Amino acid sequence: MKEKPLEERRKALEEDFFRRESEAKLAKLRAKKEREALAAATGVADGELVERLHALGVRAESLEALVHAPLVSVAWADGKLDPEERSAVREAADAAGLRAGTAPRALLERWLDEPPGGLFDAWERFLTEAWRGPRDAARRRAVEELLRGRLRDVAVASGGFDGLGRISRAEADALVRVMRAFLESREPASGDR
Repeated sequence: MKEKPLEERRKALEEDFFRRESEAKLAKLRAKKEREALAAATGVADGELVERLHALGVRAESLEALVHAPLVSVAWADGKLDPEERSAVREAADAAGLRAGTAPRALLERWLDEPPGGLFDAWERFLTEAWRGPRDAARRRAVEELLRGRLRDVAVASGGFDGLGRISRAEADALVRVMRAFLESREPASGDR
């Protein structure tokens, strides 16, 4: 009689093992499909960049959130995100049509809840990899125009009085880095000259 509970326990452990193995394989397959869809949606052939974007939560259906990465980076530049900065990023997202309840907005909110390490570096690489050609100049300019005024709004949101605040050194450095990335992305690739 003692063998029956042991046999049942062995069976339960075996089933649990195979269930976990199946779930892990499905998760790997799902992630691979997500990366393939992201690569197709962005036109980025660099597997490492696609992997970095995927690790940051970017999927083909949430790609629009990536446009707002510089705002998030400026907001987190000093290591903390104040309610005013959060509000300024949300206002910029609303103005750009990033609606609540959508995948891009959910991703943006996730980045506002936790500092997304490496987000700016991935965005900067994306900018130079995906939007470097002459065909992408109009899209790049549109994003730059969308962000230009909003970046300063986010930077001054938590400092000073009524928008007349000071920008922290870290935020100023982040602003310069964003504008430099836009300028450098305008330069033709070495093979395009």
